[in-house]
Amino acid sequence: MKSVKTWILALIVVSCIQPFELESERAVERIVIESEITNKKEAYITQISRTVSGDDHREMVKVTGASVCFEDELGNCYEAKEEKSGIYATDTSSFIAETGMSYRLLITLANGEELVSNYQTLKAAEPVPPTRLERSTIQALLGSSIVEETVVDVIADEGTRSETNYSRYSFVGEYAFRTIQQGSIECFREEPDEAPPADIICYNRESNAGFLNVYSNESFTIGSEVSHTIFVFRYNFKVARNYNLTITRHTIDQEAFQFFDQLRRQQEQGGTLFESPPSGIVGNIDNVTNPEGKPLGFFLTSSESSFRTNILPSLFRINAKDSVLYPECYPDSIPGRGGPYQLPQPKPFAFCCDCRLYPGAFTDQPSNWIQ
Repeated sequence: MKSVKTWILALIVVSCIQPFELESERAVERIVIESEITNKKEAYITQISRTVSGDDHREMVKVTGASVCFEDELGNCYEAKEEKSGIYATDTSSFIAETGMSYRLLITLANGEELVSNYQTLKAAEPVPPTRLERSTIQALLGSSIVEETVVDVIADEGTRSETNYSRYSFVGEYAFRTIQQGSIECFREEPDEAPPADIICYNRESNAGFLNVYSNESFTIGSEVSHTIFVFRYNFKVARNYNLTITRHTIDQEAFQFFDQLRRQQEQGGTLFESPPSGIVGNIDNVTNPEGKPLGFFLTSSESSFRTNILPSLFRINAKDSVLYPECYPDSIPGRGGPYQLPQPKPFAFCCDCRLYPGAFTDQPSNWIQ
């Protein structure tokens, strides 16, 4: 079986494309657009920003006062109103996108400039292919040494290739955890009556929008078996008990795949979206008023399907832990390196003693939790 493996350290989570460093000598002020229509019954969001020169750096500022609409192939235009500064959203009561219909993005800026995207067809959603969890090893740097580290690969098996397809994958992860000094009276030595119960289990949630996590089967020959490693998980406190994983497959077209794949390759090489040609990446939005002021970004249509599974610590050949060690909660000294852990001095962070205080934590088990 031919397999394409892209090592993505999936627990380093990003909710969107990360900010880019701009080269002050070559970068120019540009409009930046993020806009997407999906097959979900939800408001479709368009974000408009502008790169602005600072004294010694460049930053993004929101663009307000624009007129935004999505036009379908029949000429109907559905308005997106500005809800927050630079963020425009459609009304779900008046517009839900239709599978098979083509749409384009129309924007008129406050200065009168008109921005128009190519038509993009909202394709039918491809189901998430059968997935499997497989243990493997990678080489990791530990101090000045290179060591082997056990990881868990999430592999999508698409089966025998027939037609060409293009996808990106995202995930939402929910995990159960406790803290190293959960319930310890020593954590609350000044007010011992406030020590939380030792048996509390907390939960947390994270996500990866996966805009650069794109795949195609076009490199596989017709009739061959197609397999992709779509995420890689390293062992840490998030997977120490039970990690529930919802995988979403976003069906996209070839143009969107090529845009995000080029962006991924350029970032891997240390470049940015804002590099000057030939490194610059061309999106599908034009400035019809001022062609030299072509915006950065892409108007995207995608259809989603999801699948839920879970990762247990046994996959790493590690037994589940009753408590979790956070880097922030390590004691100043570890007697004998393997002896009993001592409480840090001074008093540790509050969430080291009560998992409910960890940022984003909640105690109600998710309704679709997989044990």
